[in-house]
Amino acid sequence: MDILKNCPVCGHEQHTNFLTCKDYTVSHEKFSLVKCNQCDFCFTNPRPSATEIGKYYESEKYISHSNTKKGLFSILYQNIRQKALKNKTNWIEKLAKSGNLSYNLKGVKLKKDENSEKNKNLDISILDYGCGTGEFLNICQQKGWEIAGIEPSEDARLQAINTNKINIYADIFEILEENQKKTVENSEKDSLENNTQETIKKQFDFITLWHVLEHVHDLDNTIKAFYDLLKEDGFLLIAVPNHATQEAGYYKEYWAGYDVPRHLYHFTPKTIEKLLKKFDFEVIQEYPMIYDAYYISLLSGQYKNGYKNYIWATLQGYLSNQHAKKNEGNYSSVLYICIKREASTPKGSNSQ
Repeated sequence: MDILKNCPVCGHEQHTNFLTCKDYTVSHEKFSLVKCNQCDFCFTNPRPSATEIGKYYESEKYISHSNTKKGLFSILYQNIRQKALKNKTNWIEKLAKSGNLSYNLKGVKLKKDENSEKNKNLDISILDYGCGTGEFLNICQQKGWEIAGIEPSEDARLQAINTNKINIYADIFEILEENQKKTVENSEKDSLENNTQETIKKQFDFITLWHVLEHVHDLDNTIKAFYDLLKEDGFLLIAVPNHATQEAGYYKEYWAGYDVPRHLYHFTPKTIEKLLKKFDFEVIQEYPMIYDAYYISLLSGQYKNGYKNYIWATLQGYLSNQHAKKNEGNYSSVLYICIKREASTPKGSNSQ
């Protein structure tokens, strides 16, 4: 087990015990959640190391790495997943058509570029980090977009490769190594030819993480890699659970959004903004992921009571979304639209 001495967001050394939660999916072990005394960031501590964490994903119950439709719950999950996939591509199309971003120190707004006619054909390149079995990338590919994916799970990665017929990387640093190799090769070639050319490296219009950032052990270096691989006018899309939601307060240690120990971090809109700002990303918009409230309520009720109650979960999901509408948008899960901060470079961070 790894024990974090410093807060992953602000580096503060003091934190307070927040909750003790059980892994209901695989191990049935209990894990502690702590909250930073300075910035209120919540994280699992101690946590399985990067070499230990794999065994906590080894279950048919972990259906985000599976396409199974066995049982009512799996059928419902896969149907909702298809609707969610459509929403994801709609968000991307909307952003691509909107043109460039106008950054203002008093606020950030999205405005249409005078040359946005060029976006009609939507020549998009997209990197999906934690692509699972590749369904999202497959839809993007069908739209004619240039796709790339990263998936550490070997079984899920093989399914994604089979679905999309492209190489899926095991980690983001493989792409950085490719770029570094190209830089060296181009430098040597230019030296021999006695000229200089702009180094061509792989970058993307969009980098997406759909409920993935909370799983990443090497948080600092991964976000730095996003900065390097995102085009200057590109978008970083991050969807994560929000433990400031009403249903987390209702279910407490049974809230399925904590999903220990696979979820290493437990974000709120305020803490994720602090984290991304450290690496010169700016959150410009937030979108609710309304289906998640129903799914999380269903699992949370099962953890608390020992069985699935679909009617009660539907009611709780609805109440959670209604509460969020009236209370600072604290939905069960939130999609954050991020851009690079103007004329800036990635800064250093606290080591973990």
